[in-house]
Amino acid sequence: MQSQEGMESVVTSADGSGSGAMTLSDKKTRRAVRKAEKLSQQQSDRKRHGFKLFLLISPFLILSVLFSYLPLFGWVYAFYDYQPPIPLSQSEFVGLQWFKMMVQNPAQLQTIGQVLINTFAMSGLNILTSFFPLFFAIALNEIRAKWFRNLIQTLTTLPNFISWVLVYAVAFAMFSTTGMLNEMLQNLHIISEPIKFLDSDSHTWLKMLLWGLWKGLGWGSIMYLAGIATVRSRPGGWCEPLPADRPRHDPAVAADLLRAVDAVDLQLPEQRHGSVLRVPERLQHQAHPGP
Repeated sequence: MQSQEGMESVVTSADGSGSGAMTLSDKKTRRAVRKAEKLSQQQSDRKRHGFKLFLLISPFLILSVLFSYLPLFGWVYAFYDYQPPIPLSQSEFVGLQWFKMMVQNPAQLQTIGQVLINTFAMSGLNILTSFFPLFFAIALNEIRAKWFRNLIQTLTTLPNFISWVLVYAVAFAMFSTTGMLNEMLQNLHIISEPIKFLDSDSHTWLKMLLWGLWKGLGWGSIMYLAGIATVRSRPGGWCEPLPADRPRHDPAVAADLLRAVDAVDLQLPEQRHGSVLRVPERLQHQAHPGP
């Protein structure tokens, strides 16, 4: 029997000449060195990749600091008796004087309470009507005339890109006491005095809710339209998800998957320009056996 020292003596090369002799311990050492070099290279590549990603997001970080955090310096003006154009360094420091004045005045407290009530009321109404974009997306998906569907989607999405300043300008031009609506009603002798649509404090929450829905309904439905595009349309107009819970050997699964690949728009291509992918007849007969 060869001793342990003999086993670790030499390992000849493949040609059997013995010129490439190398001990087993040297092999293990070189293997460990190569593994360490590879690990070091991977770590270096990972750091280099992370640095590249940091360089990619650095412009957005700089913009966030400039426009989101740097303006917070303006809070210090609340603790000074600032009067432009006097520099802030020469203004008198008054501490919490303005805050005390705000809470000591009963009229100011009433105004703060009304602002809080309006804020919570509008937030609650927005939560209650948050499902409106979903229903609008479903109704929009049921429109089979593609040009009309695209027209409605475009007209309801465009208001999202209009600033509230322009929205107020349009509302003032239409609903003010000298606006288009009051002028039209007076010319038709329906009313004798203009109606104060904007000056009245009645139904303020409802008015703001309607303006918000008009501005954000189309934009909010885009996500739901993208989700509806991933389901297949039934002949009756109803939509249901792909039957992923069926057994994998069911031929109907293969037929449904082929139809799902074919569905690239809000409706199946058969409803527009004919089928692009044809379901094999064998799968059709097995999935929907005839009488």
